[in-house]
Amino acid sequence: MPDTVVSAGYDRQDAGSYNSGSPAILPQPVLLTGRLCLRPLSRTDRPAIERLADDPDIAHWCSAIPHPLPRTAALSWIAASFAERQHGEAVTYAIERRQDRQFMGGISLSLDKGRGTIGYWLGRRHWNQGYATEALRRLLAFGFEMFSLREISAYTMPDNAASLRVQAKAGMIDQGAVDHVDGFLVRHCLVRAPRKAAPWFNR
Repeated sequence: MPDTVVSAGYDRQDAGSYNSGSPAILPQPVLLTGRLCLRPLSRTDRPAIERLADDPDIAHWCSAIPHPLPRTAALSWIAASFAERQHGEAVTYAIERRQDRQFMGGISLSLDKGRGTIGYWLGRRHWNQGYATEALRRLLAFGFEMFSLREISAYTMPDNAASLRVQAKAGMIDQGAVDHVDGFLVRHCLVRAPRKAAPWFNR
């Protein structure tokens, strides 16, 4: 099944306003791939988030996810996703398997002056099955199409070989190591997808 946008309620001609610096509620349609449904987070996702994200390996690779996971972390993340969308800052999606509607993880796209930054995580049981690549390619395509971004980047720890492979399979290009401030100074690999590659993500 080709990738599709299920529900929209927006006009692509309005996309320029999301890069203008003025706050606007970001469009967030449900996005489908062959196996996945990317949908807005819901408060009902809390138990699954707490079950999957409370993992030391996920915390090791994702600086935004602490371990042990605080009791309030899941609901705080969900609430933050609502607020960021309302303020025109980011869209955050639940990654859900279409076959059984199982919550698997999350993926987000933050916007800043015509550029995007993407981040994602999957529960350990869903690793090494191509789900992350599938979700990443779909959100990259949506980001370029909807928001007319010049480029979309990801910051990945240099020893996170699995995530770097995911990004390479999704068509992103490794730009080398940089010092990235994400709450504290950390060495990351900067990986970018330029707009000129946008048609590739819809293949």
